[in-house]
Amino acid sequence: MSRWRSALGWALWALVAADAAAQMVVRQEGLSGAAVPFGQRFTLVVERTLPVGAVAVPLDAAAFAPWLVEQVEVAEQPGPPGSRVVVARVQVRATGVGAVPARELCLPYVAADGSAARHCGTLPGLHVLSGLPEPAGPVEWAVLPRVPVVRLWPWLVGLVLLCSVGIAWRRQRRRAPATAGLPMAAPAAAESAAAQALRRLRALVLPGPVPAAGQQEFAAACSGVLREYLAAQYRLPAAVRTSQELVAACPAATDRPAAIEALRQSLLPCDLVKFAARALPPVEQAAVVAAAVAFVQASAAPEEPSA
Repeated sequence: MSRWRSALGWALWALVAADAAAQMVVRQEGLSGAAVPFGQRFTLVVERTLPVGAVAVPLDAAAFAPWLVEQVEVAEQPGPPGSRVVVARVQVRATGVGAVPARELCLPYVAADGSAARHCGTLPGLHVLSGLPEPAGPVEWAVLPRVPVVRLWPWLVGLVLLCSVGIAWRRQRRRAPATAGLPMAAPAAAESAAAQALRRLRALVLPGPVPAAGQQEFAAACSGVLREYLAAQYRLPAAVRTSQELVAACPAATDRPAAIEALRQSLLPCDLVKFAARALPPVEQAAVVAAAVAFVQASAAPEEPSA
């Protein structure tokens, strides 16, 4: 009978020791009450009593949500017979304001036989205070006056049309008329160009022969007057054409052969002086100027109607 009592006592003691070795207590440090200012750190102390041979699993920061875990310090100390106490000091900080209710906190560990077990305790509730001052009364939001809606599309359409008209007008002004090779439509402009050419050609006639040093200037001046007249009268690119090309491209070649012959007799001798260094005697110099004057007079005169 005594043996049975002794065995029963040992079994009860083992149950009490096992129950004591599976306890977890959570408390807070660094706070004077149940409220904490936003952003202030405080410490949660987690004391876990583990049986001999049990292994504590490292703490998971997500288990302490909504608190933000910043630092964890773990230490061990002796516990009741057949157990040890693992103390974790967890520094946390609030991530929001308002009341944080108490809730259950469960942390796992591995028992001596290799099975999974866990400790459960109560995570204390707190009230997180805001750092902003409390309003003296109800918050009143300013109501902005309604701005009348202005219809912009008529103005945009008008602006687009105005820009289109301006672009078209500018292109029309910059467009060159396709009248190359034709006499100018305004007789006054043609007569003015002819009169200017005749005045400049007559100024080339000297009372005596042109000296050898002035032959180049004479030829360049005579051919320059004719080329400028051709550009103004017929809109030909006289500055980049040769004398032969100008004679062939002149519109007067079709109906005024005498004028074309006079143009040839004035341009070709000037080319010989400029490019072949040929000296013109006084008689030929006068003939060149006379041929140039005859061409300008013949081309500037209105065409006689055919019978």
